[in-house]
Amino acid sequence: VLLSYTGNDKNVVIPDNVVKIANYAFRDGGNAEAIETITLGKKVSVVETYALEGCVNLKAVTLSEKNDTLKTQNNAVLSSDGKQLIYLNATENLTSYTVPNGVERIGSYAFVNSNLTELIFPDSVTTLDSFAVIFNDTLEKVSLGGVVEISERAFYNNIALKTVELPKATVISEAAFSGCSALETVNLPNV
Repeated sequence: VLLSYTGNDKNVVIPDNVVKIANYAFRDGGNAEAIETITLGKKVSVVETYALEGCVNLKAVTLSEKNDTLKTQNNAVLSSDGKQLIYLNATENLTSYTVPNGVERIGSYAFVNSNLTELIFPDSVTTLDSFAVIFNDTLEKVSLGGVVEISERAFYNNIALKTVELPKATVISEAAFSGCSALETVNLPNV
């Protein structure tokens, strides 16, 4: 289990003998802000929800060619059961993104510094963890389909975000939209 990464590399390669990356593994090591890419070794089968927290300059999370325990779908790295979106590998020409159906939870730092202008969540997604969608300077619209719980600072510092659709939300935690200075419209359910 990788409990804490203390190296200074910008491009981190997780060794093949690691099977799990613990919550806050990169943040607690003290070098999270310098990390730009992470390659998950062949045995990594679990990336805990808050494992990537602190990686504010992350540009890509990839799987070793030998890793057959996690999966990728539509540019995203997903848990083996497809229920947690770990990270979206955004590209310059990807401006609108729909989370794959079947994903239930969006992990911390899953959408950090993407080039997206629109983000759409299917009804299967019910939970956004803290710092799930952060530091996206171009993101203008978010449709949260079936999301019922938005954790603290889930949309932290998305400075272009103008419109949020929350048709089923029942829990919106403290500072969920902190730093979203352009926010004009939030459509809430009738509750």
